Amino acid sequence: MSRHGPILSSVALATLCSLSSCSDTNPLDFREDAGSDAEAGVDRERIEECKKCMTDPGAPCRKDYDLCAPFERCVTLIECAVQTGCFALPELSQRIPCVTPCLRALKVTTSDDPVVIQGLPVNACTLKAGPCGSACVPP
Repeated sequence: MSRHGPILSSVALATLCSLSSCSDTNPLDFREDAGSDAEAGVDRERIEECKKCMTDPGAPCRKDYDLCAPFERCVTLIECAVQTGCFALPELSQRIPCVTPCLRALKVTTSDDPVVIQGLPVNACTLKAGPCGSACVPP
């Protein structure tokens, strides 16, 4: 386990606990075509603002992104989710099917794959109610 293991586990658990109180986290049906039309209508300016809110020094979600940054698969997952417009979706239940092609590309087959756990804090930070929600999710 990396030196970030206990921190990531704690953050993931806290994120899951906070999300379960306000989001429907029931399993969704897997669809082979899930997210295939996600890029239609993606606002490129919003993508850039969302990325800045995560990665710029001192940005609201930078600390969460920094937990992900040491892991190439996590950075790839976050970049894919942003570029395909998944982070523009306001609710976790909407993001799961949208990000399925990104997960498939990384060969993620279980929800406890380390990349999922590493990416959860960034995902939570960019939800509509999160610190970067106004940058990532359209009004």
